[in-house]
Amino acid sequence: MEEGLREVHLALRNAMPGISRVNAKGKYVAVNEAYASFLGYEPDELIGGPWEPTVHADSRDAALAAYETMLDEGKGEFEALAVRKDGSTFYKHVLMVKRVDERGDFIGHHCFMRDITARKNAELDLKTLATIVEYSDDAIVSIDLEQGITAWNAGAEALLGFRREEVLGKPIGVLWPEGKETQGKWILEQIAAGHPVRDFVTERLHKDGRRILVSLTVSPIRDDDGRIVAVSSILRDVTERVRAQEELRRTAADLARSNADLERFAYVASHDLQEPLRLLMGYLKLLDKRYGDKLEPDGNEFLRYAVDGAVRMRNQIKDLLSYSRVGFNEPKLKRVDCAEAVERALLNLKLMVDENKARVTWDELPEVEADEAQLVLLFQNLLGNALKFRSEEPPEVHVGARNGGGKWVITVTDNGIGVDPRYSERVFGVFERLHTLDDYPGTGIGLAICKRIVERHGGRIGIEPTEGPGSTFFFTLPAEQARG
Repeated sequence: MEEGLREVHLALRNAMPGISRVNAKGKYVAVNEAYASFLGYEPDELIGGPWEPTVHADSRDAALAAYETMLDEGKGEFEALAVRKDGSTFYKHVLMVKRVDERGDFIGHHCFMRDITARKNAELDLKTLATIVEYSDDAIVSIDLEQGITAWNAGAEALLGFRREEVLGKPIGVLWPEGKETQGKWILEQIAAGHPVRDFVTERLHKDGRRILVSLTVSPIRDDDGRIVAVSSILRDVTERVRAQEELRRTAADLARSNADLERFAYVASHDLQEPLRLLMGYLKLLDKRYGDKLEPDGNEFLRYAVDGAVRMRNQIKDLLSYSRVGFNEPKLKRVDCAEAVERALLNLKLMVDENKARVTWDELPEVEADEAQLVLLFQNLLGNALKFRSEEPPEVHVGARNGGGKWVITVTDNGIGVDPRYSERVFGVFERLHTLDDYPGTGIGLAICKRIVERHGGRIGIEPTEGPGSTFFFTLPAEQARG
C-alpha cells in the first residue's frame, strides 16, 4: 500500500511544473520537488548552485538568448536539452519571469520548467516518418473520405506523373482507368468495413493516359474515437515483375511441352527401333552360322565387331526405353516394403551376385508409398552398380535407412572402387560414363534411371562423402508418407 501511494505521489509531483527561483547572480535560491526531480536531484542539492550546468552545451545559446530577452522584456522562454545529475538528458520547456525589487532593480527570476521529451520525440518521429514517406521509391497516397486526396509523395509523382498540386483535393477516382471503377469502389468498401487490402494487383491511370500495373496495399486511418476517416495507399510498379512472371510461366509451359514431346519421342523411337535391330541381329547371327568358317580372319573379326555393336545398341535401346518409361508413366503409388523390394532386386541380380561372390546385407527398412516396380528397379540398378564397380576384394554391399528432417534417407554402401567427388553429379547424367567399355561394360543410363525414379517420387539422390574405399549412394523419400 505504501509503495502504491509513493508511486501516485511521484506521478502527481512529476505532472506539476518545476519551479525555481534564481538570484541576480544566477544561483538557485529555491526549487520545488518537481523541479529537482526532473533534474535527478534532491532540492537542497541545487540550492546555491548555478542554473547553466543543467542546460546541455548544445542548448546554451538558446538559453542565454532567452535570458537576455527576459532581462529586456520581462520574460523569455526556450526549449532545450537538459542534463540530469546522472548525465542523462531530456527535453524541457522553460519560461523565465523577471523579478525586481520595490525600486525596480533586477534581483533574479522565476523559472517554470516542464518535461517535453515525449512531445519532442513524437515530433522527431513524425519528421522522420514524413522524410521516409516523401523520399520513398514507392508511391504513397493518403485519401480523406470527405476531402479527397490529401497527401501525395514524390514516389507517386514519379509513378503516375501528376504533380502534388494537380491532385490534392480531388477524388481518388481520377486515378482509376476506365473499367476499373467497380474494382476501386470494392476496395473502398473493404476499407470502410475495416479490412485492409494487401498486395492487390490492379491498374492505375498515368497522367499521359497510360495504364500502370501496380501492387496496391490500402489501410484504413482511424481518429481518436476509432472511426475510419481516411485511407493510406502504397502503390508499387509491378509491370516488369508481372511481365517476367508471365514470361517464366510461358517458358515453363514450353519447357514442359518440349520435355513431354522429347519423352514421347524417346519412348516411340526406342520402342520402334527394337524390331529392325532384332532383324539385324538375327541376320548377323545367321551369317556367322552359315559362313563364319568360310570367312578369312579379318572377315570374322569384322563380323564380331558388327555383332558386338548390335548387342550394345540393343542394350542401349532397352535402357533408353526403361528411362523414358519412368518419365512417361506416372508412378502407381502403394505401400511397399523396402526390404521386399531389395530381395526382389537381388533375385534379378542372382547370377551377378553368385559370380562375384558378393555379400549383400540390409538393416530394418521402412515401408514407403511408392511405385513397386520402379522401387525394385531403383534398388536393382544401385545394387548392380555396386557389384559392377567392385575392387579386387569380393563385393560387400549394405543397405541402410534413417528417418530425419521429414524424409527417409536410404543408403547403399559398397567397398568398390568409389567415385571421384568431382564427378558426383555427372554420374547421374544420361549416357555418362567414367570408364571405358573394356573396363566396365554398360550403357551409362542406370544411374540416370535411378535419378528419374527418385525425383518422380518427390525425393533426391546423390553420393555421400566417405572415408576410405568404396562409395555410399543415397536417395530420399518423404517421411510423412512412410511408416518405419
